Amino acid sequence: MQEENSMVSLRGKTETPVAHTGGLAWLLHPIACDDFLNSTWGQQSLLIRRDQSDYFQDIPGIDEVDEMITTTMSGRLAFEDDASRLVRTDAKGCVSQRAFRITSTGLPDVQHIYQAYHEGYTIILNGVHRRSSKIANLSQALEASLHHPVGVNMYLTPSHSQGFDLHTDDHDVFVLQLHGTKIWHVANAGALSPLVERSTRPLEHPKLRTLELRPGDVLYIPRGYAHRAQAAAASSLHLTIGIHAFCWADLLTEILRLLSDENSEFDGALSPGFLNQEVDLEVVERLGNQVVQALLDESLARRAKESLGTRLIGSGKAVSGGHFRALDRVSQLTHDSFVRRTRVMYHRIRSNPSEVAIEFDGNFVSGPPFLENALLFIAEREIFQVGGLPEIGTFPPSAKIELVSRLIREGFLTFADDTLEDNYGT
Repeated sequence: MQEENSMVSLRGKTETPVAHTGGLAWLLHPIACDDFLNSTWGQQSLLIRRDQSDYFQDIPGIDEVDEMITTTMSGRLAFEDDASRLVRTDAKGCVSQRAFRITSTGLPDVQHIYQAYHEGYTIILNGVHRRSSKIANLSQALEASLHHPVGVNMYLTPSHSQGFDLHTDDHDVFVLQLHGTKIWHVANAGALSPLVERSTRPLEHPKLRTLELRPGDVLYIPRGYAHRAQAAAASSLHLTIGIHAFCWADLLTEILRLLSDENSEFDGALSPGFLNQEVDLEVVERLGNQVVQALLDESLARRAKESLGTRLIGSGKAVSGGHFRALDRVSQLTHDSFVRRTRVMYHRIRSNPSEVAIEFDGNFVSGPPFLENALLFIAEREIFQVGGLPEIGTFPPSAKIELVSRLIREGFLTFADDTLEDNYGT
């Protein structure tokens, strides 16, 4: 895909993927996921212009920003390393940042934030996937599609203002324009290593494309591509979805960690004063040969991959409302009941000779190995009828109801006919 056709416009299209089941397909519409992953992912920026200003209408918008600041940022969240803040770049390129002022009640001082906004500061709400269930559902659906950790930040910029100056990110991003218009300047190529932090090395001045985002538009920027953005004549609100992709280095590091768990020699301490001594190359060679053999061990690589997957399962997101209604009905479950997953999320089946488990969303349900066929059936379907489950060993049909009831109680399944406040309110 060349630069001249890297902006896609959608007009007159009616077959839009459903947000809470589409995930990546919904985000990229009308671009096919396979086309994007094969031609664009990690290779070039892409603007999808839909001319559909209400495409993101079910995601929290400008009228919800005040509430998100004051009701979801007390206590621990307000003081995390990625704490939300205020940022402004003036006409001379000078960047100033402020932390949110916290009152004696432990809440952000919203009046202070209003004043900073009036002075041209962009309001940055980091980690909104932990503050909004609708945004959390989107991030989980993307994790299910991409198998990479996903985090989401929200940026509210006053008119004619700019937050960060030209910088690169060490992760891929999707920008969802929710309100107003924002002018983006994006490099044609990743001029710097994507792993270089923007604070550790001054940016050169790459050739930039100028792109205008309007409500409903999506901009994809690969990691390492320099960019900056400015609000136009009106205020601008957008989400930045960060895809913190696992790298080969992560997989190799995990293999080395697993190897060290099994070989105590890797955990042996370096000799006291080693910085002033020559490295024992015989030890390095011996351990290095073991590492080479480990890298060729298919079972060890598979375990390392599963270990990375564990990070997705326990990543921590806000939870959709409405599940207590399903808990109240669990005693009414019958073989005729239809059930579905509570939301799209990464999940997996793990088994060994003594048990099988379905893992999901920081939780799991386990049981004897004869449950494996039933759990595989459940894991592969968005919706199913309880009576349609495979037989569970030699147990009576009521065992199907017991298993599904357990998965409802643990939060993986819900009644398919419930009207829940789940993904994007649909």
